[in-house]
Parts: sequence; C-alpha cells; structure tokens
Amino acid sequence: MLALLLALSLALPAGPVTIEEARLIAEEHAGGSLAPLPEVELDGGRRIGIYTGGTRQYRVDLATGAFLGWSEIPPVSGDPRPCNEDEAIALVSEEARRHVPVAADDLAWTVVGRAGDAIVIRGEGPKRGTPPRSGLSHSVLARVSSTEGRVTSFTIDEPAPSPPMPVEVSREEAIAAAQNAVGDEAAAVVGEPSLSQVRDAARWSIELRDKVGDRYLVRINASTGEVMSVSKASLPQEPTGSASPPSPPVAAAEPATTSPPWALYGGIVLLCAIAFGLFLLRRRLN
Repeated sequence: MLALLLALSLALPAGPVTIEEARLIAEEHAGGSLAPLPEVELDGGRRIGIYTGGTRQYRVDLATGAFLGWSEIPPVSGDPRPCNEDEAIALVSEEARRHVPVAADDLAWTVVGRAGDAIVIRGEGPKRGTPPRSGLSHSVLARVSSTEGRVTSFTIDEPAPSPPMPVEVSREEAIAAAQNAVGDEAAAVVGEPSLSQVRDAARWSIELRDKVGDRYLVRINASTGEVMSVSKASLPQEPTGSASPPSPPVAAAEPATTSPPWALYGGIVLLCAIAFGLFLLRRRLN
C-alpha cells in the first residue's frame, strides 16, 4: 500500500505543500524520520525544503510537492568495493526504481564523465513533443563512488509542468542567433545543438568555439529566437578511452653553471677569511 501511495505521489504532485508535509514526503523516500533544515532558494526563487537524516540530505519542491532527490553530507567513507561503469549504472537504476518507479523503465542510462573517484551517470526519459525535446519526461543525474561501489547523490528532474511549447526557431536559425550573440558569425558549433523544455520555455542549447578558441554555451528561446543566456565554457573536455596518456612532466632547465652549490658557498667563506686576515694585519702594522 505504501509503495502505491509513493508511486501516485510521484506521478501526480499535489501542488504547494507545507514544510511539515514536505518532510513527510521526504521521509517516505528516506524510509525513516528526518529533521527539517532551513529552506533555501533555488532556480530563480523556487522554494526547496531540505531535510537531513544520518549522512544524507533530502530535497522536496515546496511549490509542487515533488521529491527532488538526495545527496550525501561529506565526508562519508565506506568499505572499499571498486565498481566499473556497468555496475555503477546498475546501482543507479536500482535507486531509480525506489524513487521514480513510474519512470524508471523508460530511462536510458549513459556515463557522462568522471569527477574525482565518482562516476557521473545521467538517465534520460524519451523525448516528447513536436519536434521531440528533452524536459517533458523524467531525467536523473547521479554519482557513484568507483572505489566504494555506492551511490553518493541522486537528483531527479521533474517533467516540465506545461504542455509542449511551440518551436518557431529552426536549428539553423538558432545557430545563427548564437553566433551573433558571441560576435563571431563563423564560430564553430561544438557537438550537436539540443532542444529542451524547462518549465514553460522551449530552448536551444548551442556550444560554440570562436576564432580565438574560446568556448561559449548559448541558450536561445525556441519560440521567439530571443537570446536567453550566454556563458563562457572554460571547462576542459572530458578525456576519452582513446586519448593518449598525459605526457610526463618536463624537468626544469639546468642552470648555465654545473658547479655544485657547496663550491660557491666555500668560495664565499674563503674570501671572508682573507678579508678578515688583511684587517688584522693592518691593525698590527698600525
């Protein structure tokens, strides 16, 4: 019965909830009692209730009652149990069945990178709308410790609450608008532009590299063509399995002289002794 209520609460968020109601929602996912923490403001003023239990914090959207996931409170250390990427995906998939059972079977899992010893995994639901876009079905972003074989964070992105927004701006028009926004009409497109819907806005996300090599992420409103944001992407590219191993560090250039430092110090001491002897001789002569 509890599992059925949990599934229904995930499928149909009830709307605004109180701090206490949000705590009860978080406790259903935590499987135990939680203590409330002060509210925080996220996503342009969206109110999130944060609750702690043991080594985890749980988040609930106070505007919709949607459970947004959990993360560990560092530092947390467990027994060594190394896992590979396939095992990490299996762990995250199992976690999804606990927290988003209505969407778990529809999520497609990919490893998007590494962060220290963490394997970063994304689960994407099917694209919907015309043209198809992300954001209209559940998605998940999680981290798994590759050295301890456990999930360390699990974040749920709820589907946009509005119906598919009209897309009036084509891929090519969005690229041209992005190039104009960075001031380089010949800026190269990095990867494939993506179409998504966030709340009540459909948007193109386009990464560009300009003529001097700087990279930018530009978001274009897919309904109006308006530039929503331009941010400089200075992060290095993720290494791939075929990448060459890093070059060994280059030793610093040797100084022009090959004399050991003790020889220099000895010469200084000898000069001081000669100067002191001359000083004593001069005093005796006087």
